[in-house]
Amino acid sequence: MYHIAFYIKKTYIVGSEKEQVLINPTAFFRRNIMRLLFIGFGTVGQGLAELLIEKEKSLSEQYDIDIKVIGISDKIKGCVHDPHGINLKEALEKLGSGGSLSELQNIEYKGDALDLIQDADADV
Repeated sequence: MYHIAFYIKKTYIVGSEKEQVLINPTAFFRRNIMRLLFIGFGTVGQGLAELLIEKEKSLSEQYDIDIKVIGISDKIKGCVHDPHGINLKEALEKLGSGGSLSELQNIEYKGDALDLIQDADADV
């Protein structure tokens, strides 16, 4: 009987009593997912968001990286957090039509940028 337990940032011993193997749990995942936070979403932040949308396919195919934006905080435009990922196209469209990030469905974040940095499990 095998017992498998893993935590992404550690290596565990897996196996039966007779046979044990060291594994790196990230080897089970085909894609590398990079979770990003935007602190500030003005001209530069929105420009980066547009580039990420435009280059999404090539980043995935050439570098095996999937970018997932999990939080955006801007003093004027609002603050949102979704650990499953924020739709950047929708966020840009909302802002382009004069709306605020806080109007995105069910992902408004009540804290400030520092709270978001502490609460979100972001890589960058």
